[in-house]
Amino acid sequence: MELKPLLRPEIHDEVPRSSWLPSSELVPHIYPYKSQLQRGKSLPPKYALELLAVYAWERGSQKTDFDMAEGFRTVLWLIQQYRQLCIFWTINYDFQDETLGRYLRNQLQKPRPVILDPADPTGNLGEGCWDLVAQEAAICSQQICCTTFDGRPVAYWDVPTSSDRLQLHSGSFIRHEEPPQEETWYCTIL
Repeated sequence: MELKPLLRPEIHDEVPRSSWLPSSELVPHIYPYKSQLQRGKSLPPKYALELLAVYAWERGSQKTDFDMAEGFRTVLWLIQQYRQLCIFWTINYDFQDETLGRYLRNQLQKPRPVILDPADPTGNLGEGCWDLVAQEAAICSQQICCTTFDGRPVAYWDVPTSSDRLQLHSGSFIRHEEPPQEETWYCTIL
């Protein structure tokens, strides 16, 4: 499935290279582990990694000419933060409809990671054995493609695992200027 038609119109034509990030570099390293999974377990869908790449680009660069090493490193970093990920887009659905809004709030309260399909909020792409993917992402982060000429790690974009400080609280979203003191769940709305 191509992601570009699902993206906001103003960036539709500006995401030319973002989908390469997980699919051409990381996926071949991860999916051989599929045979090692316990019965009934699965790896996250490849589409989830593609959405992470789009999210990383939207929040980190938004430039058509970006440093691929930084973009790749950002996706690797996001994968390693999987226990905090809550990402969804409001381009094809939102909270205005009472039934759909209630359903979305239920989706967003699920254990992390939560990555909702931009075209279908019933599809939580955050399911699967992310721990295996995160382990491989950590290994990939140490490879030469993720280091500078002097051996330092390539910088990754400043991308939140959850942004806008939107807290799901009692079935509604509350905007916070600073993080609340108690443990909470945050979601990124794009």
